[in-house]
Amino acid sequence: MLLAVVAVLAAGAGFARDMIVHHGQAVQMAEIIRNKTDSDPMRLLASDISLTQQGQIGIMQGWLQVWGLPKTSSEPAMAWMGHPTDGPMPRHGNPR
Repeated sequence: MLLAVVAVLAAGAGFARDMIVHHGQAVQMAEIIRNKTDSDPMRLLASDISLTQQGQIGIMQGWLQVWGLPKTSSEPAMAWMGHPTDGPMPRHGNPR
């Protein structure tokens, strides 16, 4: 039973850490668009994306804190899935 709990917690922590990085990238991209566009609707959308993603980062950091786990890990991205990567994520789906 304890091993099952540890495995689930490790997967949850890995997921949260990887998604924090992923959401952080979305924030950066949205802020680039917001700062470069002349379109008010696009600026509003980019601001919404940035704020929403930042809120979700806070939620996931909260999970890690409640679980008593650090926000970062020395493990490579996606190691918790059995597919560690230290570079860009591999392409998924059909090539175009």
